Amino acid sequence: MFKFLLNFIFVLFLLIILGMGLLVIFVKPNHFKPIITEQVQKATGKALVFTGDLSWKFWPHLGFGFQGAEFGAENNFGNLPLAKIDHAIVGIQIKPLFSKKIMVSELSIKNLVMNFVKNKQGVTNWQTLKIPTKKADLTTEKTPSKISGIDFELRIPGIYTDYLRVNWVNLGNRAQNVFQARGLKATVTGDQNAIKINPIYANLYGGNFTGNISINLKTKTVNSNTNFNNINIQSFLADLSNYNKITGTGGLTTQLTLYNFDFNKNNGTVKFYIKNGVIKFLNITKLIEIGYKIKQGNVLALRDLSGLGQTEFGDLTGNATLQNNFVSIQSIHLSSDKIEGEGSGTINLNTFQSNIRISAWLKARKDDVIPIIISGDIRHPSVRPDQTALLKLVVKHQGKQIKEVVQKQLGKALGKLFG
Repeated sequence: MFKFLLNFIFVLFLLIILGMGLLVIFVKPNHFKPIITEQVQKATGKALVFTGDLSWKFWPHLGFGFQGAEFGAENNFGNLPLAKIDHAIVGIQIKPLFSKKIMVSELSIKNLVMNFVKNKQGVTNWQTLKIPTKKADLTTEKTPSKISGIDFELRIPGIYTDYLRVNWVNLGNRAQNVFQARGLKATVTGDQNAIKINPIYANLYGGNFTGNISINLKTKTVNSNTNFNNINIQSFLADLSNYNKITGTGGLTTQLTLYNFDFNKNNGTVKFYIKNGVIKFLNITKLIEIGYKIKQGNVLALRDLSGLGQTEFGDLTGNATLQNNFVSIQSIHLSSDKIEGEGSGTINLNTFQSNIRISAWLKARKDDVIPIIISGDIRHPSVRPDQTALLKLVVKHQGKQIKEVVQKQLGKALGKLFG
């Protein structure tokens, strides 16, 4: 019996090897290119172009690999594709095929680039993506037999890319912003109604990223929960918004919703922290000193505002809300060895206009607070002590002193009258 079992396994193994050999010899994967591209065009309304050859993959799962592909390039969006891949390996699970389902066992990608492009009419390329509204039909005139009614059920337990680059391009003002990550790992599930990417992990900007994303394909709504930990803030902001005036190591926690695949239609919350950094466009210590002089009646101290320098800090924390690219900063708290401050304000990410109010003080004089205004274009803002608020403090302080003098003099007069 044991010998029979060994012989059976040996024969089965030979049949598998023979089947693979026949598959490689007689069925060329490049023959499937027109079938795949036709079905992608039918399902999404976008063109898929393979720039290299397809090849079979047998271990550890049946599948195929390809050298180079671009998806969704159009003239209206500068011929930039929605996605571009240098190389990929796709593994297919065998068992689900017998239930008329296609499930990917693994997806390994080398150099994935995604482009979110807004044209001069204000339309983004991902908004024009056609979304399947029913089970995918793989019927095609080029196939010798009909293969229809395949369920669009997506399940990728392991997706990996060594390098991810996301570009945001505005063809109207030629602005371009970038987000980069390495070693991205994720699990993807979904159907024709929704896709979930959970969990997600990646290395970026000297730190790491964790989170999850849910995409409603019918409403084109994206919900995300993300955590950026111990990242290089200067490099992160320089890529994301061409802004490099804040340095340090920090992180973000976000809960955001994106509508109609449009990055300008959003809302959510953001919490942030930065440690051991520098704010390059203002010197809070000097502003506090100028504020003290103004409170003492020396308005000419405002001439010292030129060449303010920078502020080194130990901790900078805050939280904000986001609504259609309008940031409402609920609170900011800054601390260093000598100074401390807190405040709130707004930043319009479309125009970069800011209006931020900060109350700052020397730790040695914590009861003597100086109000500071940051306004204008946040990329090169106007920074100054709040003169109106300072004058009110002066008047209030002087009024208190006058009141005390009057009360003292009145007390003496009453004492003499009734004494």
